Amino acid sequence: MGDDPAVVGKRKCLKCDLPATYYSHNPKQAVYCRQCFINMVHHKFSYVLGKNRIFKDGSSKDVLLVWRDSIPDDFLLETVKTGVNQDVHKRLEAQPQVLVILESIQTEQLKVEFAKALKRQTELDMPWKWNFIHFSEVFKQEIEFINDEPSIDQGKASVLKYLFGKTSAKNDRLEFKRLLTGLLIYRAAKALNIGKVMVSDCAEKTAQNSFDALCFGRGASISQLTAPIDTRFPTVSIIRPLREIYDTEIKMVLRLESMLKDFEEVQLDQVKVTSFKTVQDMNVEFLSKLQASGFPSTLTSVVSTSSKIRAPPNSAAINSCCLCYEKSETIDYCPACDRLLKAIPSFPDELRSFLTVLAK
Repeated sequence: MGDDPAVVGKRKCLKCDLPATYYSHNPKQAVYCRQCFINMVHHKFSYVLGKNRIFKDGSSKDVLLVWRDSIPDDFLLETVKTGVNQDVHKRLEAQPQVLVILESIQTEQLKVEFAKALKRQTELDMPWKWNFIHFSEVFKQEIEFINDEPSIDQGKASVLKYLFGKTSAKNDRLEFKRLLTGLLIYRAAKALNIGKVMVSDCAEKTAQNSFDALCFGRGASISQLTAPIDTRFPTVSIIRPLREIYDTEIKMVLRLESMLKDFEEVQLDQVKVTSFKTVQDMNVEFLSKLQASGFPSTLTSVVSTSSKIRAPPNSAAINSCCLCYEKSETIDYCPACDRLLKAIPSFPDELRSFLTVLAK
């Protein structure tokens, strides 16, 4: 993906007669002029929403956009902004709100993180309500949003530091954090009485979700973790409108639209080497190498196939797991989540009990 003249050659745009200057993941199939490349990427976003009738059939127009200070998050907000500002025939009929999740456990760092989010709110310049919440709220019976000066309960901060500040069993801690993030988003949407949530999982992230699910014994959940609409949570749907858009496509569009100042071309095979690789790291590396080594449709194939996988019907699976909300035969926790909590050394019994009570 990029704008290398040697790759494009003297070909013309797939969509019009202008000279091509940009290409996506498979330049042998398609190259584009500047505007058609931008339109192609935005069409992927619109296609997911239209095909799944997200805002059709008289359903609620309210939607919560999750922002966690990443480039895909910025792209999601900018794309929704463009959609709601279009003319009446192409307009995205949505009434967005934004959910900002803050994670810093030091007060000064938290203030910096909060200020950065406020700056992004000003830059976006849209009459949307922004809801700020700290990650530690997932450990509280009644979650509270940040209204003024951000602060953090030191007791909850110590729990976060224990769970995610250790190097041992890092695979399981990262998986636990992913599950808690989903739980927090669900609870925040419920508190705001919003039934639709958009997250910025792009093609790379969605494909990784599929492989991670297999590694952590969540094969039955693959379709939910990769589908355009995740319906595990009662009354709240998680929507992935960027699931078919590559990370580099996102960066390219933001650069072309002058929304990303410090753009650097990122090759799919450039994976950060660490002294200790987690399961998640190895899955990213494996997918990236395949994508860059002559199999340009790896990610799209994984995403498309994974979302079609369904577990055989199980009439005995009548309970919802307290952590992942997947249907299970067991009470409280599904086998995968139960194994996960047991794998984290000295996991607090009171936290396990709290999550159980919370879901009741």
